[in-house]
Amino acid sequence: MEVRWARLVVAAAVAAVARPSPAPLGTGVDCELPARVRDNILRYQPQVDRIIEAALGDRHRHAAYDGLEDFVERFGARPSGSDELEAAIDFMKKKDEGDGFKVGKS
Repeated sequence: MEVRWARLVVAAAVAAVARPSPAPLGTGVDCELPARVRDNILRYQPQVDRIIEAALGDRHRHAAYDGLEDFVERFGARPSGSDELEAAIDFMKKKDEGDGFKVGKS
């Protein structure tokens, strides 16, 4: 199953900011979060691991950046209220809908 471009952008963003902490979140060391909040966050670790694996894996390594490059080259600057901004928004809505995302009204 091929990973879609929009999902890879999210995965790349998560991978870009993911940093190993000195103390793992689950240990409670230097963690000021209440236990129930920390436990709720830890429930998502398998999904986070899959996103990072997809973003860093060889098969899709450059897909997110290639998609971002295409978007920026296609639309360039998108000043507030401009036709370029409206075209970029319409493009991303269509792309996301094509990738199976539910897109709301803006």
